[in-house]
Amino acid sequence: MGALRSAPPTFGKYACSRRPFFQYSTDSSFSIEKIRRGEEGRTKPGPPRQTHAVDLKIPKSTKNVTATVENALNTAHEATVTVTGLPTDFDAEYTVTSGNTDLSAYNFTVANEKLTWKDTPAFGAYTLTITDKGGVYAPFSTSFELKTADVIAKYDASKKAIVKASSDITDEQFAAYSGSKRFL
Repeated sequence: MGALRSAPPTFGKYACSRRPFFQYSTDSSFSIEKIRRGEEGRTKPGPPRQTHAVDLKIPKSTKNVTATVENALNTAHEATVTVTGLPTDFDAEYTVTSGNTDLSAYNFTVANEKLTWKDTPAFGAYTLTITDKGGVYAPFSTSFELKTADVIAKYDASKKAIVKASSDITDEQFAAYSGSKRFL
């Protein structure tokens, strides 16, 4: 009994040959090392490749550090700060921000697990960012909210609209209040 011969494989109506689609180069100047060095494959001579020394400082991770600030009334002048997992050589510097608002007048400070401030900042969302003064560790942050006990707005049935509760409410306070999700 003779050996079975199979027909060449086909794809659609095209038969495949067993010949490769390319021919191996017999040129002795071709080498993988020349390609790696960038000498092979260039159509035009280019500028020489340059290596630059870079002084790149990558901070250590703070992914295991957690920080929380309890929400508080803006008239309370303090909120509890809890930070866990902070490395022992982390020299903390605290910064409070709220959008592009300048908060320097409120003198936010953190000491003994308390965030304190002067006067009465606007209610709304704030961010506490903790940075390493030495730059060894990456900064991290947490968000918190300062709330108000004041009645900011009321419904005026004659105007069929939400209006300021009193003339003591500033336009800025009313805009912050009406821009929150309380009206949804």
